[in-house]
Amino acid sequence: MSQSEVLRFVGDLKANPALMAEAGKAAGSLAALVEIGTRRGYAFTLAEAKAHVAARAKATGKTLSDGDLDAAVGGQMFQPCLAPKVCDMIPP
Repeated sequence: MSQSEVLRFVGDLKANPALMAEAGKAAGSLAALVEIGTRRGYAFTLAEAKAHVAARAKATGKTLSDGDLDAAVGGQMFQPCLAPKVCDMIPP
């Protein structure tokens, strides 16, 4: 379990339309993305995914509050790349 697995998953999301479509049909949360990753053989935790989202946001000059991250985990923000703060997980 590591950040390298999160990065591998993110890269595969960008490169694999079927995986992105599966992510889009998920329950709509960061936790659901972690579950999809786990089912597909990626080894990263929700905490690692949250850390990645926070790091991407910081790198792009955005600030995420604990509430923003909690909303992402609870599914309130994530709909495949309609929620910019969570979609910052996927680099351009």
